[in-house]
Amino acid sequence: PGLERPEGKPAQAEKPPAQEESQQKPTPGQEMRAGRILISPSSLNVAPGGQAVLNLVMIGAKDLKDLTLQLQYPKDLLSVEGTDEGTFFKIGGGTSRFSAQQASPGLLVIRTGREGKSGSSGSGLIARIRFKALKPGQAAISLDSGQGTLFSGETASVPGGSASITVGK
Repeated sequence: PGLERPEGKPAQAEKPPAQEESQQKPTPGQEMRAGRILISPSSLNVAPGGQAVLNLVMIGAKDLKDLTLQLQYPKDLLSVEGTDEGTFFKIGGGTSRFSAQQASPGLLVIRTGREGKSGSSGSGLIARIRFKALKPGQAAISLDSGQGTLFSGETASVPGGSASITVGK
């Protein structure tokens, strides 16, 4: 006797559910589909009272529609003077949205994205951040993994990076 479905029809050869899921969900090696963020430059020196500028650069994105990033920095050594929207979500003439808010001392949250009928692909500037150096020390900047939304509606992590600002005497 063959396998029977509840309707009384013989079962047909199907892909096991695990195979179907593995084809729909990215494997760990495919998680770069949403791209990754680099902080440039990765290190720089500045005098107390001086300005340090870091660029957040998207690398290798595909159909990215929205992005939320959390940038952490030592509040006793640096303060955020301002942020500027990059051009990544404007590629191809798209309309973009951008906000950067101080969520708490030492934590800057950036939300940006693209309006319209397509996501952004490729590489480009997400944001430029201007810091004021407050006092001498070694400031470690970290961009934890961001959260992206692809045009398809899927969510994906976007690996972040780090940078170092040396505030000299």
